[in-house]
Amino acid sequence: MVMTIKYYTIVLAFLLSIMSLPSYAGKIYRFLDESGVSTLSKVLPPYAAQQGYDILDDKSFRLIERVLTLEESSKINAEEARLAQIKEDEEQRKLKRLINDRSLLDRYPDDRVIIKARDTDLAFIQKQITDVTEHQQMNRNKLHNLQQNAAEEELAGQTVSSVLKENITVARKAITNAQLHIEQLQVEHTLTAAQYDVDLARLRELLNIPTPVEEDIVSVNDTTSESSSTPEKQ
Repeated sequence: MVMTIKYYTIVLAFLLSIMSLPSYAGKIYRFLDESGVSTLSKVLPPYAAQQGYDILDDKSFRLIERVLTLEESSKINAEEARLAQIKEDEEQRKLKRLINDRSLLDRYPDDRVIIKARDTDLAFIQKQITDVTEHQQMNRNKLHNLQQNAAEEELAGQTVSSVLKENITVARKAITNAQLHIEQLQVEHTLTAAQYDVDLARLRELLNIPTPVEEDIVSVNDTTSESSSTPEKQ
């Protein structure tokens, strides 16, 4: 008799524990039917599977999962890819700047060194521009003389020689090439100056060097000029 009571007690406790657990065994679909009306069904029609739907618990109607349409999924994936690319680009930018900062600090212990390097590089490029410009004038003078010779031959009733024609063509080509070279050097000068300005500003920022005020620079130069122009006392 005691054993029977214990048996029923265990069975009853087991049944009560099962009944107290939430039921997730069943599911029901919520979707828009062909008329656009929200519908609940145990069966998911093929057309509903293409347009997206919700999966609910059939007891509590709690949302278990939301299945998006292909278009919605594509948009979400595209947005996630865009954000991931932005993050990657930002990380690359930070890494590039870190490398550049390290390079600046290794090459230039202070701003005077980078200013000297800037002036040297810009002077070198400017010297090239001056040299090519002078040579360009020589090319133009040469072309002018060749064209004058050709005109004199024509005025004399002679046919311009093939050699003279070839020399004129070569001179024109040299002028064109020199002009292109000058323009390239001018662009290089501009870009080099701009890059040095960026590097100089960043170096001063890294070294906590205040940017000199233009008025201070002028006053220092004026003071230097005055001191240099003052005759030495005997």
